[in-house]
Amino acid sequence: MSTAFEPISGGNYPPSPIAGQCVFNEDTGKPEWYNGQQWIQGDGFGRPAPVQSYNANDIRLKIINETGFNWSSSSLTYWNAKSKYGKVLLCDYYNKMSGQTHYGAWALADVDDNGNLTFQCAGAAKGLSYNNRNAYFAHRSYLMGCDFTPDGKSVLIGAYGDQPNGFSNGGTVSIFDFDDDGNEIHHQVFTGQDSASNTYYGRKAAISRDGLWAVIGRYNNSTTNPPGTSNISSVEFYTRASRTDDFTFYGDAAPTIAPNADANTYLMALDGDNLLFLEDGTLVCASSTSSTNNSSGKNKIHMVKPTTGGAFA
Repeated sequence: MSTAFEPISGGNYPPSPIAGQCVFNEDTGKPEWYNGQQWIQGDGFGRPAPVQSYNANDIRLKIINETGFNWSSSSLTYWNAKSKYGKVLLCDYYNKMSGQTHYGAWALADVDDNGNLTFQCAGAAKGLSYNNRNAYFAHRSYLMGCDFTPDGKSVLIGAYGDQPNGFSNGGTVSIFDFDDDGNEIHHQVFTGQDSASNTYYGRKAAISRDGLWAVIGRYNNSTTNPPGTSNISSVEFYTRASRTDDFTFYGDAAPTIAPNADANTYLMALDGDNLLFLEDGTLVCASSTSSTNNSSGKNKIHMVKPTTGGAFA
């Protein structure tokens, strides 16, 4: 969806502006937005410019204009970007948007050959248990917990510091689905199978190209570890019939990937975007430099694919 800027000239601004309101100043040929105290001028869009030249005000104006999403109270000080499929996902975990309950927001844009951004959809944290920046919804240092489909209609956002059922750092994951016009048609927050403190569910996440499969990493699956072990990760698969349906749990691929895992088997390494769906739906999972099958300190690359009945191959 798109909202046109109200044109103004001769200094005739709206008499009672609200935070986030936008205008196009015909005298300067540039858009402006009201931050609640004063009108702020951007550099102006509609002319070629590389992505890296956009400032925070321009990004904010562009998101508001092209998606209708109010990003007004965010300074974008803590934003970061993830790029693939010719798109870029901008995430800002630190600020609370005007009219929103929780901290954190994201916006997805197409990028042309000249680096120009055209925003497709945007969203903010909602339905989380922990109303704090430390829920780390769309955290800038862990964008491997965020993913999107090639058509940009489904966006997966992790909040590994959320507190489901009161579990500190238990983590949650949110799915946002949109129609062709950028209108949200589905939203779901899920917590995984074994909520517990400090398991960091959602620190890694990936979604299939058709938007019907998701895989979520739980960095420390402490509730189901074998006796005498700790820090064994889980690789939870979820599936659904359509993009307006909720995801349901399919199975945990960790026992297939590492059947003889011992302590400190981190299937989702702390760093790196190492959950990836291939074209045929096969998941590629990279382990960290920890103990896997009693071969301490060695990296392993795993490929696993859901078959039927919760099984994997």
